[in-house]
Amino acid sequence: MARLLFVVFALFCGQATASDRVFTVPEVSVFAEAKSSSQAQRQARDAGRALAFDTLLRRLVAEEDWIYLPRMAEDQPAPASAQAFGQGLNTGGVGEESFETFSKTPISLDRRALRSFEQETNVFNEKSSGTTYRASITYRFKPDAVRQLLQQARLPYSEQQARETMVLPVLQTENGTYLWEAKNPWARAWLAEPLAHELTPMILPRGDVLDVQAVTAMEARNLNAAQLRAFSERYQSPRMMLALGELTEVGNLYRFRVRLIEATPPALDDGAETGLGTMVADVTFQGGQDDFPALARTAVEGAVQQLSNRWKRRTLVDYSTQRRFELTAWFSDTRGWAQISEAIDDSALVVDRRDGAFNNNGTKIVLTVVGEERQFRLAMAQKNLAVWMDTDGVWHIAEADRAADLKMIYIPASPEDIIRTEQDNQRRGLGRLFRRDRGGSDGDVPELPEDLFGDDSGQN
Repeated sequence: MARLLFVVFALFCGQATASDRVFTVPEVSVFAEAKSSSQAQRQARDAGRALAFDTLLRRLVAEEDWIYLPRMAEDQPAPASAQAFGQGLNTGGVGEESFETFSKTPISLDRRALRSFEQETNVFNEKSSGTTYRASITYRFKPDAVRQLLQQARLPYSEQQARETMVLPVLQTENGTYLWEAKNPWARAWLAEPLAHELTPMILPRGDVLDVQAVTAMEARNLNAAQLRAFSERYQSPRMMLALGELTEVGNLYRFRVRLIEATPPALDDGAETGLGTMVADVTFQGGQDDFPALARTAVEGAVQQLSNRWKRRTLVDYSTQRRFELTAWFSDTRGWAQISEAIDDSALVVDRRDGAFNNNGTKIVLTVVGEERQFRLAMAQKNLAVWMDTDGVWHIAEADRAADLKMIYIPASPEDIIRTEQDNQRRGLGRLFRRDRGGSDGDVPELPEDLFGDDSGQN
């Protein structure tokens, strides 16, 4: 047991938790002009910090509560600050008086105090002259300081990241449907947006020859389950999403409809929360025909915001409520225990943890958590862990595959469950067989440019 504890301690001692990633705002563009380059640099960094902090607070807090947040970039107080908080927020219309009582309070903060929230910065592409300063800066804020600020204002917030999602950016126009084509502006817009620190983190495929062979634009557009299965197995991605952008012309404007659609193929992720083809975001934008790349970037931001709002509705936590419960943690080796331990320590929902005595394959854990029970179960599911209660009212936690076996011990399976499990097992591991006969040899695959999505400068 002592050796086991030492291994776990060595693995995690001194490491920042993965949940702290959401407190980083990457690649903020800053510029200032002043009497000297040093003064311009200070002004630019201050302005960038304010903009980054605005982005962070709105990332964590539900959109309906943004009225309680200051507008640091504009150096303005929270809109709700003007309301009579001793009596409640006036929600009546013109000529009406209607007050809603609540405990939330607006956050009061100025730019000078904001410096105490900054933990570190990384500066890129720095350029300065005698009077100007320009750079791209990544700001990382102190997680505990931000949490305390929001909790003092009694604002529910979420810092729980969803599982990382692989995005397939398909562009549909009157002339055709595109995915892997060189310098696809819709794909470039997704590549240009840093999404790893969002509550709904996303990544893009490589766009190489193997990707082109695995799935075509039309197969992705039509959600061909077999080809999506083959594609996802290459990346070992637990979740995939189709980002379908439909471009049409209306007068002198572009009309751009964006739909985010679940593209995780069946049997790839038994714990998937939504099925193949489920639409999770639908938003439309308009812009001038002279600058579609700018319209595409705006569309990415809007679609991600809608997806994030949906996720936040499920994961917002009221940190004033706490509950305590005991679980049996099941594992077969130190790696399994490390996964459970890391997931618990990484969760902001857990405020206290007490481990019991170990045996060969499990231990008791007593946790104090904030928020609702379903939110803790959802947080663990993002780490591929199942949390469940057996028929005797005892709680358990284990890796998803092991949990399926353990549940059979406590909950008798119905005939339908047994048949479904057998069918799932037959489908597993067959992704390598999901290949079409395209005719010809590998040499018939067209050679693609190295800069499939364009060069790194962002120019088309």
